[in-house]
Amino acid sequence: MPRFLIINNMGNFEFKKGKGSILGNVMDDVEDADARSALKAFHVRSIMPVMVRFFEAKFGWLPFNLFAGIKKQADDMTEELLTDIENKPLPPQIIKLLELDLKKKDQVSLLKGVTLTKEQLGTLFLQAGKRGYKFSSYRFEGRPKQYDEKDLPTFIYLHDNGNVEYGGNTNLTEGQMKDLVHTSNFLVARILDNGKHWHCFFQNANGLQGKEHGKSGAQPHLHYVSDSFGLTKDDLIKLIKDGNYPHSPVHILLED
Repeated sequence: MPRFLIINNMGNFEFKKGKGSILGNVMDDVEDADARSALKAFHVRSIMPVMVRFFEAKFGWLPFNLFAGIKKQADDMTEELLTDIENKPLPPQIIKLLELDLKKKDQVSLLKGVTLTKEQLGTLFLQAGKRGYKFSSYRFEGRPKQYDEKDLPTFIYLHDNGNVEYGGNTNLTEGQMKDLVHTSNFLVARILDNGKHWHCFFQNANGLQGKEHGKSGAQPHLHYVSDSFGLTKDDLIKLIKDGNYPHSPVHILLED
């Protein structure tokens, strides 16, 4: 699985490539938000720069009177996408997880062997929102101390075939950039909280690349913890922001 390393934790970024550009967007931390609103804002913010570049290429510049139309088109496209994702079916185990009061052992048993697609992950957040859950998202990316901040590019993309693409200026060799990608600590955690129970689904670098021990660890997966695991939400968030996470026996496999 390719690996994308963001050096500067920022929102939108652009990487010039020949006559074109690669545009990207990183979600800022979100706390106790409506999932649909948060995901819509992120997606609109992601696709609008692409649409703007299209019109700039067509006209040579962006007529100001087109901006409102572009924004509406981005809103409409995002609404259509979210509605499609929201209505996709979820595994019945996930529905039970959201709706029932379960102890840790029951949650672990329930989630054994559960698989989600990347789209269904969005479905999970959206359907949880319809059930009264608030959505939080936290991202941590730590880098080895031997690399000086001033020598780092903006981002690095490591392809499956070993080729490296990067944005910005850097003094690092290709081998050093590969090492930086492989040894950096990466963690993304999403928390669903309805005021009575919370559920956390988190991903780390080894889990996403299928580099953990065991059968399930050899495939890209999510980890899961909840309030039933004997951990407070505040303590969990502190762990995440420090680049750490609690042990979890749950591996939810991720498919394309």
